[in-house]
Amino acid sequence: MLKLPFDRRGEGRTRKKSAETAGFSANRLLQARQVVEHAPEFVDLVIDGTMGLDAALTEATRRKQVGMVEEIRADALRGQTPSQPQR
Repeated sequence: MLKLPFDRRGEGRTRKKSAETAGFSANRLLQARQVVEHAPEFVDLVIDGTMGLDAALTEATRRKQVGMVEEIRADALRGQTPSQPQR
């Protein structure tokens, strides 16, 4: 499985890229992280070229949005607004 750097300390402080991310734009790296987080079963497909990153990202974004809607609905059922912490 692809290992992506998730440490955000120091982001924006330097233009020097690590060898691990050389050749990637910051935006594409963020998109890849979204796929890893929300559609991990597509990671190997993207790596081997069976699926494009854009297609995987579309599904990851859809899943993220569905999850947010479900969370809002669950909060409403509990009688909470989304900004209220659960007790």
